[in-house]
Amino acid sequence: MITIVAAVFGVVATVSVLAVAHLSRSLGNELDRTTEQLIDEQRIADQIVSSSYGQQLAAYRYLENPSAGTLAEFRDGGAQAYRGIRKYLFRSMPLEARLRVEGIKEAHEIFEVAAQRAFDLAASGEPARARAHMVTLSRDAALLERAVQRFLAVREHQRQELRESEEMWLTRLQYASVALAAALIVAAVMLAVLLHRRVTTPLSDLSVAVRALAAGRDDARVPPQRFAEFQLLGTAFNEMAASIRQARIESQIRNADLERALADLQRAQRALVQHEKLSAVGEMLAGLAHELNNPLAGILGVAECLQMEMSGYPDPAVQELATSLVDPLVAESLRARDLVRNLLNFSREAATQLESVHLADAMNVAVGLRRHAFVQSQKQLEISVPDDLYVSAQPQKLELAIMNVVNNSLDALNTGTGTMLRVAAAREEEDVVVTFEDDGPGFVHSDRVFDPFYTTKPVGSGTGLGLSLVHKFVQEFGGVVFAESAPVRGARLVMRLRATEPSAREEGADAARVSEAALAG
Repeated sequence: MITIVAAVFGVVATVSVLAVAHLSRSLGNELDRTTEQLIDEQRIADQIVSSSYGQQLAAYRYLENPSAGTLAEFRDGGAQAYRGIRKYLFRSMPLEARLRVEGIKEAHEIFEVAAQRAFDLAASGEPARARAHMVTLSRDAALLERAVQRFLAVREHQRQELRESEEMWLTRLQYASVALAAALIVAAVMLAVLLHRRVTTPLSDLSVAVRALAAGRDDARVPPQRFAEFQLLGTAFNEMAASIRQARIESQIRNADLERALADLQRAQRALVQHEKLSAVGEMLAGLAHELNNPLAGILGVAECLQMEMSGYPDPAVQELATSLVDPLVAESLRARDLVRNLLNFSREAATQLESVHLADAMNVAVGLRRHAFVQSQKQLEISVPDDLYVSAQPQKLELAIMNVVNNSLDALNTGTGTMLRVAAAREEEDVVVTFEDDGPGFVHSDRVFDPFYTTKPVGSGTGLGLSLVHKFVQEFGGVVFAESAPVRGARLVMRLRATEPSAREEGADAARVSEAALAG
């Protein structure tokens, strides 16, 4: 710091010296211009005097032998003299010099008037008087020359005074430059000593704070300083440290957001993989379901016929045979038929016609079919779906998907210690998010719950296609679905469906519901 300050003073001194040198040179140039102007004015004066003498000579020749050429020569000499006088008139000069120029102009006019008088006398036939008048013309020419000399003397005196003044100022300027350089050197030394005494401690405080901040302590601060400059520096450092602390907090928040975005991306990737797996399995199951459907229908038909025939026989042995063999055959055939139907639904191509579905109505239909089962199992079912949500879907498939999720959650609650399933829906920008969350045992492998035939239920209690159909239907609707364990306990399944506006039919149904509610009220 001391070195920089000393260097600054050295630069100031150098600049000052250069400025003095430049000013000295400017004064010297001004002296040169003054000298050149004096020489130019002398040349103009010589031109004026020479022109007046030329006019005088032309006047003598005209009186001896009048001619138009001699008269023109006289007038040309007068024009040259007048041009010289005009040069004086258009220059900037003091009042005394300006009066001398006016005297030159007046003397030249008197000279030309005297010459014209002599010409008139000669023209009127009085050559003797004209030659006698030439004495007056010579006197007037001498007066013109003296007027020019007086002007030059005045201008020389004025320029001499200006030259002496400029030389005096140049001398003073040189002395001032020497004094300024000495003063700057003394000031630089004094300032260096002052900085040496008063800078060490503030810089030490700042250095300690910087090292602490570099070590990761974002609470490092510079203590209050005595001098305003260092107080400003300390305040700036403290503000910078606070900004770094705030930036670190914001960075942590952004990292958390990035982690959430990464989790969403991973879920989307899993959903895409799941979609590809389901597509491959669907192609395989399509042919299998059709091949099984015909023989299964025959078996079921024969079993139901046997059940009907044997139910009418009073023989206990026949009744026992029907109960022990035929009834299980019919039950298992029905179960196999449901499995084949699920396989057909699973392998069916996605429908191209979607419509605007009132989510609350679809939820009421699906949940209404299973609410009694929740009551019988002594489990709670909470539904929170706003009445103004509409999604792009097929009503029957949406109801079946909701029912499959509810059934899966009820089975999990019955096998564990859970007591409640909560269903909630909300609008998020262009989507409607439906969340199913229970407090049951949760998912063992949340990344496999949508795989076909994957199930954690006991043998004979499920086919493993329920959530696979949910995934397929939601994909057909243009949405996504993912499963995860709840933050505390239990399972969470989230459907993200595309939001739509109500169709004309749905708007009419809404109006009807409003009317019914008003009448009921």
